[in-house]
Amino acid sequence: MCVTKLLNWAVIKNSHNFPQVLINTRNMPDDKRGFGVVFDMDGVLIHSNPYHKKALKSFARKYGYDLSEDELRAKIYGRQNKDWIPRLFEREMALDEIDRFAVEKESLFQKVFRKDVAPLAGLIPFLDSLKANNIPRAIATSAPRMHV
Repeated sequence: MCVTKLLNWAVIKNSHNFPQVLINTRNMPDDKRGFGVVFDMDGVLIHSNPYHKKALKSFARKYGYDLSEDELRAKIYGRQNKDWIPRLFEREMALDEIDRFAVEKESLFQKVFRKDVAPLAGLIPFLDSLKANNIPRAIATSAPRMHV
């Protein structure tokens, strides 16, 4: 692994077929103090999107909504449960009702994903390289805590 600083960005290259990572290094000291890597979880650490789609479609179908890909994009993708659930049902909802639906949908996701959960190819050696170089790692995600 090598770290190259370009202007205000660090480019981490590795030999594990894992994508390069660009990190903003503005106002960062040259000796790597304060340097770390923050990963998004879904689609970066694990390939969970097809499983989210399967769980979402199953959940929606149970309540009479057969959503097309365009409808999934317009109503659900990129949103947290508290935002997309009322949008799906097209009505305002109390938080406890949203929470009940969210637990149901997330349970469906865990059921379909559990048997196939795996890190993306090259991730583990890449994380090991970061660890060997004392580079802190973190996950940033809007996913429910039960998935982290």
